[in-house]
Parts: sequence; structure tokens; C-alpha cells
Amino acid sequence: TRYGTVTGVQTCALPIYLWGPNTPVAQGGPSANGFSGSPDGGRFLGMNSSSGVGAVEQLINSLTVGKTYTLSFEYAFAQLTTSTASSSQKIDVDFGFSVQSTPSAVVSGKGFASWVTASFDFTAILTSQTLSFLASGPSGAGGVALIDNVRLVEKDRKSTRLNSSHSS
Repeated sequence: TRYGTVTGVQTCALPIYLWGPNTPVAQGGPSANGFSGSPDGGRFLGMNSSSGVGAVEQLINSLTVGKTYTLSFEYAFAQLTTSTASSSQKIDVDFGFSVQSTPSAVVSGKGFASWVTASFDFTAILTSQTLSFLASGPSGAGGVALIDNVRLVEKDRKSTRLNSSHSS
């Protein structure tokens, strides 16, 4: 990618199913919960919200120390079909030793919390900093945080979308 390497991404040989209108009957579906996939119709990243799961991170280079950068992304919360319990979920975003979080959302059993946009400002303290996303929720509850359309821009400058070929 242009900005660095994405780490912390694991793939699974088996399909992973989220509750939604297209969940196969063999997986307990469908569920009319409003799950809509990616806002732009493409791929998105899903992160298990159970405690103890690692972050997805990317090293961002060519920053200007002291400049403020705006990070924006779209996020939603869903549940694995292996769970029917409600759960509270959020995403912690760490960029250069500064952590900000999305509001917590309670996702009902077989539920979906619709896509919304988050926007955080961070001030660069180094020329290269690690940007990380960590999904947070109760262990074993089956929560999945979804992110898409991650953008990092110098404040008052034109948007640049971060690239990753590791989307799911």
C-alpha cells in the first residue's frame, strides 16, 4: 500500500456468517435485522469484538510532526451466527499513543447496528506512527465490528483513502 503494511489480519479457511437477510438457512438464517453489507457495495473488514483479540494496524509514514490529521471511517456492528445473545461493542482507535473510541452500541441477539461515520482528529508526534483499530466487547458474545472507507487527511486538505488488499 502507499502508506505502509497492514498487519494483524488473519484469514479463515471456513466461511464466517453474520446474522442478516442473506444468512443461509443451514446457519439459522435469515434474520431481518437490516444488515446491508458495505456502504459502498464493496468489501469491508470484520473484527471479532471478544476481549483479548488483537488489533488491526498499519504503519503510516510521511507525517508532519505537529500537524493535525483527521481520520474518518464507516463502521457498524454485527453478530456471528454462532451467537444469539445481545452484546455491547465499540472500536478503539490508536494513532501515535492517542486513543479515541466510537460510542458503545448494544446489538440485540441476531442484530445489526447500522453503518455510521466516525471522525477523529489526531496530532502527529512522529513522522511515522502506527494506526490501529481494536474491536472491543464481551468475550464469547459473538460480536463483530465492521469498518470500511478508512481515510486519513491532513486537516484542511483533500481526502486520501488508505489502501488495503486485506479487506474481508
